[in-house]
Amino acid sequence: MNYCVEIPAAVAKTNTTCLFAASVPGSDGVDAILLDEMLRAAGLDSIVLAAVVNERRFSAAKLETFKSAISISPPNEWYTDQPHSPYSFPKRFARHRWPYAKQVNRCVEKAKALLKSEQPEQLWIILNSIAMIDAATEISKLYPGPIVTQVWDDVVHLCNQRKLDRFHRQRTQQRFAALLRRSERLGVICEEAAQAYSMHTDASIEIVRHGLCCEPTLPKLDTARTDEFRIGFAGSVYATDAWNSLQQALDSVEWRIDGRQVVLAVAGSRVNLESNSQANTIFYGWREPIELQRLLSNCDCLYLPQSFASSDANLTRLSFPTKLSSYVSTGRPILVHSPTYGSVHRFCKEHALGTFCATLAPDDLISCLMKLAISRDYYRAQAHASSRIANNVLTHQAFKQSVRRMLGSEAAS
Repeated sequence: MNYCVEIPAAVAKTNTTCLFAASVPGSDGVDAILLDEMLRAAGLDSIVLAAVVNERRFSAAKLETFKSAISISPPNEWYTDQPHSPYSFPKRFARHRWPYAKQVNRCVEKAKALLKSEQPEQLWIILNSIAMIDAATEISKLYPGPIVTQVWDDVVHLCNQRKLDRFHRQRTQQRFAALLRRSERLGVICEEAAQAYSMHTDASIEIVRHGLCCEPTLPKLDTARTDEFRIGFAGSVYATDAWNSLQQALDSVEWRIDGRQVVLAVAGSRVNLESNSQANTIFYGWREPIELQRLLSNCDCLYLPQSFASSDANLTRLSFPTKLSSYVSTGRPILVHSPTYGSVHRFCKEHALGTFCATLAPDDLISCLMKLAISRDYYRAQAHASSRIANNVLTHQAFKQSVRRMLGSEAAS
């Protein structure tokens, strides 16, 4: 099928940006919060939204930012639960090739209608799913203007997550590379991603990392309680191997460090907890950013895990957790649990931030926690490091400027 959008020369420069994303500001989730803050920072004259989300999320959205907005039913990426095998391949292939492909085509048609009616000056695409890659590929063919592509999730991780068959995995990776080549500007989350994607594109690449809008961060120089050592964690647990290692480490010392009771405080929508001893945990569930900061500030240190699994190597190397901005803004020390090739490990080493554990050995984790719990001077130095990064590196001003450079609106600053 040949898609084409003709933009008359007389109305081509409308100073309108069309945002094509699988998120909406105002709904639940970190992606919605990040998108909301990017839109506030963007400095764009006019934005229209094509949101690939279900009606529940769209109805909860904050749409006052947009000149117009439409919702598009997301294609079903979980198109089959068939395992990988020579026998299941035909069924997996057929389900992706036809029912899923029809859903993508319907998504493209709705986006095409919006582009035709609004005549945007540029197209801003956020890639965080297989469906967004597939739909954006077709949209990039029909839209003649400049495209800004922002990569939130690496294509290899997405293919692994959705268990694509060999044929569609290869096609998806080719489409991803073609989108990078088509882009005029590219937004990524870390230096490692910038380096990896630069071989596929001549686009200008901007690193966009979250920075909180708040008062200057003061270091919390003393632990919150004398009889308790509270370890905080926020968000989703993607690094299950690191997370399990932490629980095993705490079991090995019966959840006590330097005579103090260890408490694991978790804020997120879902978490798996296992223990062979008397564990002490607090589960807060999902919390709004302001409340989350208060809860994290009441912890003695904050836990930042990344996956050690070989199957997640690309994710660990090319991703960067937005929670780090929330962590450093508390002024509390951070325990970084990551392999040395991870982007987080490299960032924290470069900026002299955090206490590092680069193995899954429980004894190594306990040694790191003991340094924080026993040495007052070391604890204070780590608290100062967090406040320094919050005030000088992961700032809202740096975040705002990077968003505007990515979108070509820096002159509006």
